[in-house]
Amino acid sequence: MNLSKFTDKVVSEIQLALRQKINFDIQTDLFVSMDKMALYKIIIIFLENAGKYSPSNSEISINITLENHQVDFQVADEGIGVPEEEKDNIFERFYRIDKSRSSEIPGTGLGLAIAKEYAQLNDAKVFVSNNSPKGSTFHLLMESIEN
Repeated sequence: MNLSKFTDKVVSEIQLALRQKINFDIQTDLFVSMDKMALYKIIIIFLENAGKYSPSNSEISINITLENHQVDFQVADEGIGVPEEEKDNIFERFYRIDKSRSSEIPGTGLGLAIAKEYAQLNDAKVFVSNNSPKGSTFHLLMESIEN
């Protein structure tokens, strides 16, 4: 599927539900082989998380890079970030970083675990890194295919 066009479609659907502006400048006609519904769910989970954990006046960025036939789909926010010692745990079911704020931020702790499952079922990988100067960048790594 054409990841560039698909991403544009998903962003136009979810933008109205988020307070933050979504910015993206992505390479056109980048193709991947992944289940459409799985990819849709992962993108939505990443964007919803960015929206939940970022100030309403901040921006969310989508970047897609291609290197050695591997696509790195990234959603970066300007939120509270993920402590280094928590990065592996956030993809586990029901895990919430700040237990004291769990009632303030809606969610069950399942979204990132579901994203991880969808990625694994499609021979892809998810992980999180720091966004400089603050926030998090969630990555989905998948193989590219020739268009």
